[in-house]
Order: sequence, then structure tokens, then C-alpha cells
Amino acid sequence: MTATRTGAPNTRNVVMAVGLLLCVAAGAGQAQAQAAGQQRPGSALTAPRTPAEIEATRPNPQAPGFRIPLPPLDQMEPAQREAFIANSAQYPTPVGPRVPLMLTPEVGAAWAGFGAALQKSALPQDIYELTIMMTAAEWRANFEWWVHESQALKSGLSPAVLEAIRRGRRPKFDNPGQEATYQFMVELLGEKHRVSDATYERLRAIIGTRQIVELTAVAGHYTNVSMGIVAHGIPIRSDVKPPFPERK
Repeated sequence: MTATRTGAPNTRNVVMAVGLLLCVAAGAGQAQAQAAGQQRPGSALTAPRTPAEIEATRPNPQAPGFRIPLPPLDQMEPAQREAFIANSAQYPTPVGPRVPLMLTPEVGAAWAGFGAALQKSALPQDIYELTIMMTAAEWRANFEWWVHESQALKSGLSPAVLEAIRRGRRPKFDNPGQEATYQFMVELLGEKHRVSDATYERLRAIIGTRQIVELTAVAGHYTNVSMGIVAHGIPIRSDVKPPFPERK
């Protein structure tokens, strides 16, 4: 289907498309929703247990910091309310990161489909997660870092490496693939946005040509994700310390 830009969709179409979006997005978000095992505050997406945790994760379209003007849950149409709750409950958070895409269902469905395709990447899992974490750090996207930190640790990235990246310092690597990926991303995300021939060929020699293409696609996708998080003010839970405090 080719999306058109003429006219606004009616409410019924939006509601139907939201349901489709969530079905497509479910596969892409499954790996994130299954992350567990707490490494440090904010690192794991465990189910809320205490009254304070339950309150902090309650779906809330008017959560502090969220910039999209959605009505309260009790004023939403049933399908829209169900979609919002399902989106937020995947993490669990007051506002899920795909919520803004409910307002542009065709774009959201295509976006979610691309994310689902990346889940099938041939990249080693530690390289995949390192790419995401470096992108999140570049944008200081608290939600993205918080969601992926536990997965990055499980994939084989060390706490020391992640902490150095979070602080904007160069880590010490024992793994050549991780070190080559780090240098590739430093150059790609850097001021010049250019990767040297030597850096490119070193990484390709380690992970392969298809994988370096997929790595770049992962970096682009999670730049998109991080931009949405930062621009629309997607909040992390109130009981989680932000990985990247606001700059003064």
C-alpha cells in the first residue's frame, strides 16, 4: 500500500490502523519486553511488585514530560485505550516509545516492520547491542539506554564498557569485534560523520560485509528511536534514576 498525504484519516481508520500497528510491533518489541534480571537500578524490565513500583509503571498518557496531547485513559475510545495500554505495558512504563506513532499509523506500521526485520539480523548479539547503546548514549536517550542495558550485559558487554560509554569515555576492550565496532560508531557518530577506510575494513574483516550493512541499519533505526524519545519526551519510570541527567 502506498501512503498518501492528502487529508486526515477518520477516527475509525485510525483506530483500526492502531490495532494493526500493535500487531506488527509486537514481534519487534518482544525481545525488549522479555529483558529481565536486575544489574543496577533501571537496568531491567521486571514486572512491578510493590505499590510504589505499580504506581510508577501505571499507563498514563499525561505523564510528566510527555509532549503528545492525548486524552486521559477514561476519555479515550476503547480501541485507542487498549492500544495505549498494550504499548506501554510491554516495557512496563507510563508511556511506551511507540505511542506517538499511534497518530501516524501507516508510518508506525512501516517503522515497526523495519524493527522486526532487524531482529533477524546476522549480527552477533553483543555487536548489535553495542551499536544500540552507543546510539542511545549519543542522543542521551534515557529510555533507550534503560530498556537495552540489561540485554547488553547479557550479550557479553561488560559493565565497565557500558559505564565508560555512558560517561562518554573510551572503554578498554578484550574483544576485537567490540573494539572495532566501537571505533566504527565513534567515527560514524562523530563530528565529521565519516568512517575511515582502515576502520571500515577492520570491522568488515571481523564481522563480514552483510553484517556491516546491517550494523549501519541498526544504528540508523535506533537513531530514529532515540530522536523520537528525546523529541516527544518519552519518560522512564519515576522510580528509575535517569542514566543521562539533563545538562544544565
